[in-house]
Amino acid sequence: SSLLGSNPVALTKVTGSDKHSGTYAAKLSTVKLTSVPSGWSMQDTVGFMATGKVIPSAPYLFLGYPETQKPSTFNFWYKYTPNGNDTASCLIVLLKRNGANRDTVGVGYAMFTTTVSTYTQYMLPIIYNTSVTASPDTAIIAFSSSGDNLPKVGSALYIDDLTFGTLSGIKETSGAEIVSVYPNPAVREFNFSFATDKAQK
Repeated sequence: SSLLGSNPVALTKVTGSDKHSGTYAAKLSTVKLTSVPSGWSMQDTVGFMATGKVIPSAPYLFLGYPETQKPSTFNFWYKYTPNGNDTASCLIVLLKRNGANRDTVGVGYAMFTTTVSTYTQYMLPIIYNTSVTASPDTAIIAFSSSGDNLPKVGSALYIDDLTFGTLSGIKETSGAEIVSVYPNPAVREFNFSFATDKAQK
C-alpha cells in the first residue's frame, strides 16, 4: 500500500474456472493509475508482473532471481482477453554477472494479439547468445497485459503453470536479429528492442 496508494490493483490471484490447475492463477489487468508514486518513473497505464522484489525505502524494483540452468524453452498456460487491438507479451532474459556488469546469456519473447478464451499452453523458445558461453546466474521473467503502444484499460491476461523445458540438446543461435538488449553489458538498467511486432511461437 505504501507504493500503490489509491491506485487500482493490476495483479490479482484468481480461482475456479480462471485457473488452469492447482489452487490459484495470476490475472494481469491493464489499469489506469490515478497517481504515480513519488520518485517513480512509469507510464500511467500498466498491467505488469515480473520476478523480483520492490524495495519501498528506495523505492527501486529489483528484477530477477537466481538461475543457473540453460533451458531450451519457457512454458506456461495462458488465456487472454484484449481490449480492442491491444497486445500482451512475455519476456524471459537469462543474465550472467561480469564484474560490475551483466551479460545477456539468452532471451525469449512472445506477443499475443487475439482473444484466447480457454487456457492454452505456450512453449517459448529461448535464444542463446553465442558470444556468452558461461551459464547464467540470474533470470528475469515478465508478463504484460498490454503493449507499450497505446495500452487499453481492461485487457486481461491469465497465467498459470510456469515451467522450464528440457536442458538437453540446446541449439545456441544468435538472437541479434530478433531481440536487441542494450546496453550490454549493463549495470542496473536494460533496454529491449524487438525487430518484429508480430506474435511468434
